[in-house]
Amino acid sequence: MPAILVTIGVYIISSVIAKIFVALGIGVFTYYGLLSLVERLVDQVQLAFGGLPAQVSQVLSIAGIPEALSIVCSAFITRASIQAIQTFFGSRA
Repeated sequence: MPAILVTIGVYIISSVIAKIFVALGIGVFTYYGLLSLVERLVDQVQLAFGGLPAQVSQVLSIAGIPEALSIVCSAFITRASIQAIQTFFGSRA
């Protein structure tokens, strides 16, 4: 009887572990895929900032616009990765 329980337990644990590794792989793949797209977007915004007059650029920097852009882009990437993992597991929030 204990041998049957051990076999069933190993089967359940191994399938759960495999599912976790696949979900993490999907999350990492989504993260790095979106990271390259967001980096291109940030590069374009930085080029646009470079074309502004010096006074406008300084005011935007004082207002914290570059940091805000970084925070928003990071939040977007994180949310998309989490959503990809949740979609894989079938639980959408």
